[in-house]
Amino acid sequence: MRLLQPSRGSIPNPERGFVRWFDDTGDAATIFQAGHRLVFTRFDLKEYRTGPLTTDAIERVMQRLERVENAGLKSIVRFQYANAIGEPDTTLDAMLGHIEQLGDTLQHYSPSIAVVQAGFIGAWGEWHSSSHGLAHHKAYRSVVRALLDTLPEERCVQVRTPRQKREVAGLRALSASRAYDGSPAARVGLHNDCFLSGEDDSGTYAPPYRSDRTWASNEGMYVPVGGETCKLSARTGPVSAEGELRALHYSFLSQDWHPDVLAHWDKQGALESIEMALGYRLVITHIDTKTQYVAGDTFDMTLRIENTGAAAPFNPRPVILLMEQGRRRMEVPLEHADPRLWLPGRVRQLKCSVGIPTSFSGTWRVSIWMPDASTRLRGRPEYALRFANEATWDPTVGTNVIGWIDINRS
Repeated sequence: MRLLQPSRGSIPNPERGFVRWFDDTGDAATIFQAGHRLVFTRFDLKEYRTGPLTTDAIERVMQRLERVENAGLKSIVRFQYANAIGEPDTTLDAMLGHIEQLGDTLQHYSPSIAVVQAGFIGAWGEWHSSSHGLAHHKAYRSVVRALLDTLPEERCVQVRTPRQKREVAGLRALSASRAYDGSPAARVGLHNDCFLSGEDDSGTYAPPYRSDRTWASNEGMYVPVGGETCKLSARTGPVSAEGELRALHYSFLSQDWHPDVLAHWDKQGALESIEMALGYRLVITHIDTKTQYVAGDTFDMTLRIENTGAAAPFNPRPVILLMEQGRRRMEVPLEHADPRLWLPGRVRQLKCSVGIPTSFSGTWRVSIWMPDASTRLRGRPEYALRFANEATWDPTVGTNVIGWIDINRS
């Protein structure tokens, strides 16, 4: 095998990083080429406040999601009726009807949807300023449960504040034993659309603020967290910003809003550092294995993997050991490995053990492959997870090349 060096630069990876807004005129390929892997796809349903969605409306949603997927990106999806405070939303019955109409579309494109934000209610779908009086827990719970029922079990829904999550999913905090059990608590994340704006982030946190932040920090270990900034403040300095996004386990942050904050970070030369901190950053720090084997032996390898990012991957994906020689290839799923458990600030051991077929001989390439969990995206390298190590990534197939072993016939 070989000594692997950590990468020092930014690495594009699925479901993390800076997010770009994407509408019907957006150029998905250009966004991908710029190194982004997430887009915010916000759908305006204001024309349908008083009736069902038309076939054309659903088709436009499908077309935009299709363009995202074709480009190798994933969507953060939100639906809304009001684009400003004072604009009307609609009735709860109408919202639930629209969610039902969108069900087949959300199911079909769920492989390339990273997360769905609860949306629908109030200005910008942010669950405030509802013209129909829906800013209360009963309406919140109805919308979230409808979305959870519509989406596959492995997909999460984000709500705006910790208080709102407790209202829709219960007071009990998540733990490692309860994470990923399919319950509403395990499937509801957080999006803070006024990150760093003040002590309470414009209503995001309820007093006592420190306690609410601590609760949100714990949840962020196991559910998707992201959002956007909304104004300059004493807390938007690059050092404090990176410290807080790490403490709260942010996987993504908008690079389109707020422009003053983004310009401040850019002027300070901090954009790359903040981007590198967002989400997961998995570094192989040690490899324990032999390089010489006899056919019929057991190949054993242990990798030590450190997550130096702010969060763990939040959607499931397989981890597969590959052994390759030319066109010959053996895939060994590592059933015990779950990247969602590779938590930030922790070192995990990834153990591989596989019998070497007696027909094998010569030099074989050894790789770790972490493709998308969906069969539709599994073979697309742009959706595979990449380790933050130098000279390991094979972009043609989306695998992490660990090294080579020699196999001799007995």
